[in-house]
Amino acid sequence: MSFLKCVFWSTLLNKCQLRTTSVVSVIFLVGCLIFLQIPLNAATSESAIIEQLQKQIVALSARITALEQTDVQISHQLSNTEPLRPEKAQLDIASSVTSSKTPSWSERIKLKGDLRSRYENIEDDLKSEDRNRHRVRARLAILADISDRWSTGIGLATGGDAPVSSNQTLGGGASTKDIGLDLAYINFAVSNELSLTSGKFGNPFYQVGGYHMLWDSDYRPEGFAFSYSKKNLWATGMIHFLESDDGAGSKDTETSYGLQTGFSHSVSADMSLVGGISYYQFNVKGSHPFFGNSPLGNTVTAQGTYAQNYQQMEIFAELSTNVGELPLSGFIDYVNNLDINEQDTGWAAGIKLGKASAANTWEIVYRYQNLEADAVYAATTDSDFAGGRSDNRGHLLQAAYAPYKNTKFSVKYLITDYGKHNSGFATDYNRLQVDLALKF
Repeated sequence: MSFLKCVFWSTLLNKCQLRTTSVVSVIFLVGCLIFLQIPLNAATSESAIIEQLQKQIVALSARITALEQTDVQISHQLSNTEPLRPEKAQLDIASSVTSSKTPSWSERIKLKGDLRSRYENIEDDLKSEDRNRHRVRARLAILADISDRWSTGIGLATGGDAPVSSNQTLGGGASTKDIGLDLAYINFAVSNELSLTSGKFGNPFYQVGGYHMLWDSDYRPEGFAFSYSKKNLWATGMIHFLESDDGAGSKDTETSYGLQTGFSHSVSADMSLVGGISYYQFNVKGSHPFFGNSPLGNTVTAQGTYAQNYQQMEIFAELSTNVGELPLSGFIDYVNNLDINEQDTGWAAGIKLGKASAANTWEIVYRYQNLEADAVYAATTDSDFAGGRSDNRGHLLQAAYAPYKNTKFSVKYLITDYGKHNSGFATDYNRLQVDLALKF
């Protein structure tokens, strides 16, 4: 029997010729060997036993051959298939999640605002004493992208209803301060170059050098505007309501218009030039002031109505470069009232070294302004310079430092006078402002 077993094992193993990689064949063979229990009756002849073994070996060999062919086909298929790398699987999953993700409200809505604390000293020669006061300005706005083309903004600010100032004087026994509607607009992007705005919005016109000879920085026009820009050219237009309600008591309805076009040009790698021309029309002749009952330096009749219209033609230019690592810029701004021939001109010029924006940066600024009585519609001009009126001239000196990003400490001193045309003599008006401003 030992001889027969040796013959069986030798013949079976030689016939299978299993590869070490054919795991399926090995498992099948082991199972067959375990299952195969051949009863060898002592009475059976050796020839019958050998014949029986040979038949079973042939059957097993046929099965093993079929399994080997199947194994070859599977190996061929695997060799032609790109293995799935872990990083590729992660990218596919991330792509699937991103493509099906709907933008959340946090991606469509932004909250922005700023807070400024100010100490102010005013020396007015027409007043018997200096004026000292502490003020704050707080502004908060919610900006929302409704869709790819539609957006809106709603903002609140301190300062009551003054159109050119959001400053709130502290006092009154810590009384609760007024909050008013500062922004309420809808914007529609017609294309990448053209957008339309309606409501109460930020001033859309470019203010050269960041200066405010024609428009105070807090002024929020009300009406309709469009903005167009392509490459280095732009155009902005506005229809602005000074008064839209023809039933508003003694107020007269008035709509003003504005159009500005300009360009920006890179003179060299570190030098750029901005220039433009603007036209603003205020047909207010015969109307009373629309806010505060004061013409703020503009000429009025004995009845207190405006004596002329204001068709303001503005020309401006600004040059920016670097001195070492410090930015340096200078500007000039000229305006003329085309409706009259006297007291019709204003101009301003300034220079700025540095920029207080990033942490540990600083800036110094000098500006000069000469604004005749009827060169501009005074109700929209800078509320700080010479008390917020026309018929003025003077200097502005400012230094600022940013200890951190979005934080700025500044000191500004204005040496001005006003009223030379209207009163026959100039009144000195000096103003010191110490500010700490934060924004987010």
